[in-house]
Amino acid sequence: MRYQSGVKRLENQDPIKQLLDHQVQQLEALQRLLKEELEALKHRDIEKINDISQQKTHHLTALQQADAQLAPLLASKENANHNEARQQIELMLETCKQLNEINGQALKMSMAGLARLQSMLAGVRNEKAGVTYDQTGQAKSGGKLGHGFKV
Repeated sequence: MRYQSGVKRLENQDPIKQLLDHQVQQLEALQRLLKEELEALKHRDIEKINDISQQKTHHLTALQQADAQLAPLLASKENANHNEARQQIELMLETCKQLNEINGQALKMSMAGLARLQSMLAGVRNEKAGVTYDQTGQAKSGGKLGHGFKV
């Protein structure tokens, strides 16, 4: 390896190793983003969630491209010397899947909470609007409650 201008420059490195290292870097970034996404979901930070979503897409695309480049290389060689890196990638991928599942559950819970809040707000609005219900259970609005009585 040779260093040039403070930047580590790799020469003659195994292309499979380079691609596997690239995948590890992408998965590390994806794990970090998934953890940040959970925090953004907890705080309902929509802008941060959108930004993270774009970044996740970038990293997933990079992973797919590396997979496409790796496939023919792995098919053409016996690569027992890369098993450790491949196992690490598989574990990292599983961790990403688990983190994504947690985020999906957090999103569902958040949406359910928002739906309950919306329902409560609609109920308050209906109370203020004078909504009543007839004998069939249908909502009736209007200010007729108490009208028609003579004292």
